[in-house]
Amino acid sequence: MRFTAIAVVVAAIVIAIGEASRTDDASHDVVPLTTKSDPMAADLARCRDVTAEQLAADDTCRRVWAENRRRFFAPNNKPAEAR
Repeated sequence: MRFTAIAVVVAAIVIAIGEASRTDDASHDVVPLTTKSDPMAADLARCRDVTAEQLAADDTCRRVWAENRRRFFAPNNKPAEAR
């Protein structure tokens, strides 16, 4: 019984040390977008900061977002320009 109690305490300490030493830096989990794998990545990055008023006058951003939505909702389809 005494051995079990000591083992549980040691296990709890090991788990606590392991959790304390973990880093919560999520940046290593993010896969960077490259224009080689996604030719629209640069346009999407630029259009991400466009306001609604600017979007009304920016045909490129509207087309890029429309294509991105189309690819998202139909991921097995090829991009419109590749058809």
